[in-house]
Amino acid sequence: LRGMMSRLIRSRWQRWINRRIPRSDVQLLTQRNLFILPTAPGVVFGVLLLIMLITGINYQNSLIYLVTFLLGAVFVGAMHQTHRNLAGLELTLVQAGEGFAGDDILFRLRATAGKDDAIAVTLSDGDSSVRIGHVPSGQSADVALPVGSAFRGYLRPDRIRIETRFPFGLLKAWSWMRPISAAVVFPRPIAAPDV
Repeated sequence: LRGMMSRLIRSRWQRWINRRIPRSDVQLLTQRNLFILPTAPGVVFGVLLLIMLITGINYQNSLIYLVTFLLGAVFVGAMHQTHRNLAGLELTLVQAGEGFAGDDILFRLRATAGKDDAIAVTLSDGDSSVRIGHVPSGQSADVALPVGSAFRGYLRPDRIRIETRFPFGLLKAWSWMRPISAAVVFPRPIAAPDV
């Protein structure tokens, strides 16, 4: 029963994501398709803020209030900066590569920053990840993402994840790209027998 419930929840989550982010070779990251949650250090930071607030209330100490609200404002500012770091970024699939079964197939992607810089951006596809780094405002950066292939035929990654944890690592913002174009995976040639 528990496994069936987790499969049901996972399938509903996949359907919701697929409706929210349709397949396209060009993905513009907006408020509609960007997600943000605290990381593990961000959760610890929030719990410590709550403990500091309770301590300030208990002891009627204005200095503890000051530090608590100051650090809370830093957390809110970090939330806005993390979201803004990916907002307006456009991810384009330039070329889906080709190769032999068992090899990593390169997908060439271009990240174009919007009106704000994109800093410390990472692309990943389950097994492999590649850092884009810094994309200045209005400029582009090309990156090749290796995707593992097991069988011959067409290879289309279900989702390519784009993520950032800039500036403090307290929050992570992410989205996905679901490309239409597929790479071609050829059968691995058999070595010729010795003459």
